Parts: sequence; structure tokens; C-alpha cells
Amino acid sequence: MQSSITGSSIFRPMVWVPALPMLEMGDAEWMNDVGWPILALVGVLTVSLYLWSYLSKNYEIWKAHEGRYFDFEVLEASRRMAFIFIVSLLFLCCYVVVSLVFHLTTHPDWPEVTSAVFKLFAMLIIILAARLVVMVLNRMARKHGTETAAGTRMPAALEYSAVILSYIIYIVSSIVVLLLAVSIFTEDLDLLFSNIGAFLSTKNPAILGTIAVIVGIYLAIKMEETILEDVKFRSRKFNPQVIDLIQVGIRYILTIIGVLIVLYNLFYIIEMGDVGVLLVLVTLIFIILGIVMAHSTVQNIISGLVLMDVTPFDVGDRIRIMNDMVGDVFEKGLVFTKIKTLTGEIVDIPNSKVIRQDITNFSRLPSHGVVLNFDVSFEIPHEMVESYVKEALQGVEGILNDPKPSLQAEEIKGRVIRYKLVFFTKDVQREASLRSAVINRIQDIFHTEGHKFLGA
Repeated sequence: MQSSITGSSIFRPMVWVPALPMLEMGDAEWMNDVGWPILALVGVLTVSLYLWSYLSKNYEIWKAHEGRYFDFEVLEASRRMAFIFIVSLLFLCCYVVVSLVFHLTTHPDWPEVTSAVFKLFAMLIIILAARLVVMVLNRMARKHGTETAAGTRMPAALEYSAVILSYIIYIVSSIVVLLLAVSIFTEDLDLLFSNIGAFLSTKNPAILGTIAVIVGIYLAIKMEETILEDVKFRSRKFNPQVIDLIQVGIRYILTIIGVLIVLYNLFYIIEMGDVGVLLVLVTLIFIILGIVMAHSTVQNIISGLVLMDVTPFDVGDRIRIMNDMVGDVFEKGLVFTKIKTLTGEIVDIPNSKVIRQDITNFSRLPSHGVVLNFDVSFEIPHEMVESYVKEALQGVEGILNDPKPSLQAEEIKGRVIRYKLVFFTKDVQREASLRSAVINRIQDIFHTEGHKFLGA
């Protein structure tokens, strides 16, 4: 009775249990089933550690020597990709070794699981390879831009070909990855595609339109990122931070457009188009209200873009603005322009106000006039004053002979005559130092000649 109970189906295992290797160590069969797979795993691990050690050791050396096909960004991404590849390869090897050691290959589902694992690994390799190739192409485009700026002429179509080729690689790799992902769940792709086609024709072509909008918005965002990155490296008109802000703004605009279209299409597909229209309208109203409330900011941003395109001044130029404010352009921003005055103060001027002002750019003039007023005793003859001033100017470096300096008597104030001296220099940044040097020279000469000099 007891034996019959023991042999009944109640005590049979209901799940599959892997067979554990129970052979003696050193046995030939044990080596084939356990020893060699483990040794192979150890070998792969050793090679992986050596490869990672080699990459880490030479990474700093490669980073210091940028080439035509790689720079810091490409090397950093390649390092991360190599780490992901090595870890994934070790995981794959561990999976195979565990399957062999514990005889998991005898499980009826092992072929499907293994096929899915290898397909996932192939998808990862395709994504990493596509990303690396695109980064190298972008590096080549940037390198071409640098060479062109330096004077080396190359075909302009090369950069655009690299951009187009990048998107072709993204599209092809995405299709291959998508097919591999689908094949994990079904081997009959023809049946799958026929079912998808029937679903699309039954529901509405709006589904295809939604997919097209998503893909189009994604490609448009990638395209504007590539174009603006190229502008950042080429253009000197635009501040890199401004280009980044423009890039973020365009990305938000495209994303909002895509979300609104997709939102409407989804409600249209489920036959709730009126609700979709209402949601889109409400969203647009909130966006418009936000823009209206930020009217001054938007106006400043538009003015900032106009200033960067027209470029009445560059960073470092000395300008006169706001009627009497003279200073150096410290920063050209998207909302404000920063001016560093002659006293060292930083003044933020809204771009909407800058664009409405008369601007004098001293740095773009061939010469800059420096005006100096000083008083001289009435008893000193005018010819003698001219001689002393001429001698003083000759001893100061940086003053131009053409245009010639001019000296005029402007008015009589009691026992002194007010003179106006105008001299010219190319370096507007030296105005203060030149003015001080000329005053000191005139003072020294007048004192040397024994005349009483009444200062400026």
C-alpha cells in the first residue's frame, strides 16, 4: 500500500528541473559538459578584462590627440559603448555556459529563449554600431567646418551628405531592430503584417498619419540639432548659449505640434474626434495666453535674434548707446545685452530697447577721437601753447598722425584760456591711458618751461 502511494502521480514533479552535472571531476564527459564551457567563460572574461584595461589605459592618450574621425565626444561615447558591449557579451557567454553546464538545452523552450536572447544581443549591437557611425560622420562634418574656416576649401556637399547618410543609417537600423523585435514574438512575419494591414484599413489611415507625424517630428528635431550644432561651430555672430536656447525652443515647438496632432488622431481613431478637437483648442488657448503674458520676454528674444543677424556690434566692441552710455559689449544674450561701462559696472539692457537706440561703434571706426580740455594762463602766447602740445603728443605712443591732432582755443575764462585738444588713436580701448599720458606730458612740459599751468 505504501509503495503504491509512493509511485502515484501525486509525487511526480509538475515542473521541469534542470539536470545537475553529477559526474566525477576529471572525467572526459565532465570536461565536455562542465570543464570546457567554464574554461571558455574564464577565457572570454580574461580577454574582456584585458580589452577594457587596454581601452582605459589609452583613452587619455587618444583624447589628447584628436583626429579626423574622432574627438572627445566620440571617444567618450565609444568608451561607454565598449563597456556596454563587453558586459552584454559576458552575459551572453554566461547564459550559454549555464545552459550547457546545467543541461538547459534539453528544455523544450530553450531554442525559443536562446533565439530571443541572441536577437536582443544583435539589436543592441546594431544600435551601438549605428550610433557610433553617425557620431563619426558628425565629427567629419564638424572637422570639415573647422578646415573651411581655416582656409582649406572642400566640397560643401560633403557635410550635407554626411547628415543625410546619418538619417539613412538611423532609419535602416531602426527598421532592422524593429523586425528583430517583432520576430521575437512571432516567426510568421507575413501573417503579422497582414493582420496589421487589416487593422489599419479597418480603423483608419489616421494611424499611418500618426506614425508619419511621430517619425517626421523626430527627424525634424534631429535635423535642426545637426544644423544648429554646425552653426555653433561655424558662426561667430551667435553666442553658443543662444544657439542652445534656440535649439531647445525649436525642439519644444516641434514636440508640441507633434503632441497636438497625435492627440487629435488618437481620439479620431477611437471615434471621439470632437473631444480631440476640444483638447487641442484648450491646449492652444493656454499656449497663446502664456505667450501673451510673456510679451516683453518674447519681444526681447526677437530683438536679440535681429541684433545677432544685423550685428551692429560684436562682443568686445566699445560702443555709445542710450545717448551718453559708453562701454564695452560684455555679452550678447537672447534677452539682454550686457555692457561694461568705463567705470567697470555691468549694465543689462533689454534687447527690445537696444534695437531702438542709436548706436555708435567706436571699434569699427578707422580712428577714434579723444577730446581733452585744459586751461592755460592768458599770458602764454598761442604759438607757444601749440608747440608745447605738439611736443607732448610726440612723446606718447599710440597717437595717430593722420588724422592730425587739432588744438583750438574755445573761450576766455577770466585770466585763463580754455583750449580743446583732439587727437586720434586706432585702439579705442586705450582711450583712458592715452588721455592720462597726454595730460602728464603737457603738465611736465609746462612746468619745465616755468609756466603756470591751470589743469583741465
